[in-house]
Amino acid sequence: MIPAHSEHKSLKLFNISHIELRIHWSVFVLLAFLGVVSLHAGFLLPEALAVIVGTLSLLLIHTLGHIFVIRFLSWNVTPIVIYPFGDLYKLDEKKPFLQHTLVTLGGIASSALAFFSLIEGGLRLPELITLVSVKEALTDISLLILVLNILPLVPSDLGRLVQLYSHRHLSQERQSSFFRFQELIAAALFLFGIWYGYPLLAIVAIGSLFIISREHYFSYALQAAHNHYACEITSPPHSLLTFQHGTTLSAAQRALLQSSQQVFPVMLGDKLLGYLDRNLIRQSIHQEDDCYLSEVADRDYPQCTPQTPLQELLIRKDWSSNMPLAVIEDDIFLGLISYEQFIDFILLQRSYLLRAEQEQQKSSVKKMPSKKNSKLNEKKE
Repeated sequence: MIPAHSEHKSLKLFNISHIELRIHWSVFVLLAFLGVVSLHAGFLLPEALAVIVGTLSLLLIHTLGHIFVIRFLSWNVTPIVIYPFGDLYKLDEKKPFLQHTLVTLGGIASSALAFFSLIEGGLRLPELITLVSVKEALTDISLLILVLNILPLVPSDLGRLVQLYSHRHLSQERQSSFFRFQELIAAALFLFGIWYGYPLLAIVAIGSLFIISREHYFSYALQAAHNHYACEITSPPHSLLTFQHGTTLSAAQRALLQSSQQVFPVMLGDKLLGYLDRNLIRQSIHQEDDCYLSEVADRDYPQCTPQTPLQELLIRKDWSSNMPLAVIEDDIFLGLISYEQFIDFILLQRSYLLRAEQEQQKSSVKKMPSKKNSKLNEKKE
């Protein structure tokens, strides 16, 4: 599912009912955009600020609808991150589907109440370009939040609910078809927004298309990582350039030409003491002071066991291309997993799966009797 808690890209607001509430950086971009549009439409500065505060309030109202149902069902969900379209929270797939439906409806219902309390006159598509008043602007924004969350597109509320259902009840092939269907809907919304002069709808459709494509790739990666474990892609210590804790920094400098590694394990016997970054060694070349590697090694490193499923590594955020994963069992260092090595393995496994599916389809087509052969068999009989 969509990783909901991107703490490094969000700002903590406050805790409400023991649930941490955070705001994503993209919300600030949206608020700045609305401020510029409001001023361009002839609003005074206080009116533009009212649009900004009102938009943030509408997003909070949507989120509070989810929180109300979450507290009613006694869920432990933290944190909830507010996005321009609403919010994201980490889905617990062990919970009953009915409870997920109730949580989804809580946010949609609160947005609907906010919209119908603001609307005057008939329904129309939100423009947010030719604004007349603050209330009209907030009405358009509330309608946009409501519409975005009832569309069956990731990352909307209904889209995530449908995705959860497909993940539970559909095969991998049908899940892939579901993602393609969402991509077609997002592309259609983009064309509709461009053709009929609704640029904001086109922008939202492009953002949705990007997120759907990312989730489509993530589902492929989950499928490729199924039933595979960290021990299968671990680079053992004998294939790595390692240093002992008593090695000096000046000795490590001379070893730079022996390997293209970016991170070097610093060992204490068979145990991993920490990481030594290649850039740190380069920076120390022009320094006169020398020291032991045990003094400068980074001891805050991500680790896993050989039996860790690769699907679990897909959603971990504590390692990257600059921070490999240490494989450790019973305090013994067994090797490293680089991020590039992990991605290459996923791509390779995915290609194997695609070939197997193609061969299976070919074999099923060959086994199907043709109409001509069936008619000949009937005549013979």
